[in-house]
Amino acid sequence: MQSKRFGALALVSALLLFTAATAQAQPGRFQTGHFYTGRFYIGVAGGSSNIDTRVTTVTAHLDESSTGYKIYGGYDLSRNFAVEFAYADLGEGKLTGNNGDRFIRDNVLYQFTANNAELKFNPTLISAAGVFTARVGRRFDLHGRIGVASWNVDYTASATGVPGSTGSDSGSDIFFGGGVGLHFGWGWRLTADYESYSIDNGDSTLLSIGLAKSF
Repeated sequence: MQSKRFGALALVSALLLFTAATAQAQPGRFQTGHFYTGRFYIGVAGGSSNIDTRVTTVTAHLDESSTGYKIYGGYDLSRNFAVEFAYADLGEGKLTGNNGDRFIRDNVLYQFTANNAELKFNPTLISAAGVFTARVGRRFDLHGRIGVASWNVDYTASATGVPGSTGSDSGSDIFFGGGVGLHFGWGWRLTADYESYSIDNGDSTLLSIGLAKSF
C-alpha cells in the first residue's frame, strides 16, 4: 500500500505542475461556438454502481449491485484540461444468509452462526483528478480522467439475537474514468460517465448520468 500511495502522490504532483504551466500558456475564460465555458464548474451525477466486496459465496447470498452518486467541482485551465475534486458514495454491497450458510473472503472460509445474518459494505471516496477533454463538433465532448481517490469502507454486521457491530477500512489508490458530454449553452452540460476505483484490492465501478454548470 505504501508504494501505491507514493505513486499516487507523485501522479498528483505531476498533474499540478502540468496544469500550472497550461494556465500560464492560456489564461482567462474562453468561448467555443455558441456555448460558454467558465474557469470553475460544479456538478452532480448518479447511477448504477458495482461494489467488489471480494466475497465468493458458497451458500450465502451476495448482492454487489447498488445505486451511487458523486458531487464534484473543478477548475478549467485550458480548453482541454481541468483539475477536479469529487466526493462519491457507491451505495451498499450486501451479503445475507442464515445459520450454516458459508462464504469465502480473501481465501478464508466463513460460516454464519445465526439466522437473518447480514453484512453490508459501504464505500465512499474523496478524489483529485486531472480531466482531459476533446471537443467533438459544437455541442459534444469526449473526456477522460485519472487521479487519486482516498477511500473508506464502512462495514455493518447484524443477525437475529446477536448484537450488531461495525468496522471500517481506508486507503488511497489511483482511479480512472471517461465519458461524453452534451453542451446546452450558458455553461450547462449533460454528462454520461464510467469510473473504476481500486478499493481494498477490489475494483468497484460507477456508471452515471449527471449535470454540470460552468461559471
